Amino acid sequence: MKTIPQSYTRGPFTYQLVLRDGQWAIYSQRHKGWDEPRRWELVKIRVQAARQTPHFAVEAAEILPGDNDWGRLGWTCWTLAEAKAMLAKFRGEHAERGRIAGRAA
Repeated sequence: MKTIPQSYTRGPFTYQLVLRDGQWAIYSQRHKGWDEPRRWELVKIRVQAARQTPHFAVEAAEILPGDNDWGRLGWTCWTLAEAKAMLAKFRGEHAERGRIAGRAA
């Protein structure tokens, strides 16, 4: 399976994977004119199943949220501490839902 990238560029921004925790990741965001990252992005990683098109096969892949997923599967934070706190909150909510449903998280 193809995994999420360690780094990538989108427009004037470069993103570097800082932390991977199961289905969650935090990327630093750096503008081409900045010396240091100034924003951090928390994203929920999804898996796209393998599929066959009429002309070629597409392998299964982890995918990052798209622009329309922001606020639901991706969030921009001003500090790494804020991104880590948000991650802890979401992981706690996931664990609580598992306990309520009677299964391990």
